[in-house]
Amino acid sequence: RVREDGELVAKIEKKYSIKNTTGYSINALVDFQDPIDILAHLMVGSEGTLGFISEVTLRTLEDPPHKSTSLLLFGSLVEACSAVSVLKASEAVDVVELMDTSSLRNAPHRLIPKVVEEGLSALLVETMANTEEGLVGR
Repeated sequence: RVREDGELVAKIEKKYSIKNTTGYSINALVDFQDPIDILAHLMVGSEGTLGFISEVTLRTLEDPPHKSTSLLLFGSLVEACSAVSVLKASEAVDVVELMDTSSLRNAPHRLIPKVVEEGLSALLVETMANTEEGLVGR
């Protein structure tokens, strides 16, 4: 109904065209079509006055007790990205995280070279298993 009232839509758009960090995010009624998006944006910032979450069910991933992690350095982002395809095809790798030059510069220096050259990229690669033997076998 809100979207059907042009005057109300204009009023909401004008009010929220400036930064607004207080009160309900009424602009969600005109900014989103999907009812779930509208509700989610209305709830954020309502501080429990519109509703609250009383129970949550998380579906987590298995966290095997044995892990091995490697940091692989590459001369360029393209080289690192190319290696991801090869690692993905392998059954031995469970997780790969790409780190660009900026990420490496902000990482603890005990993990990487103290001087990070422009273009340097890395892959943080992790392999996991339920047993030590299983980890070695991968």
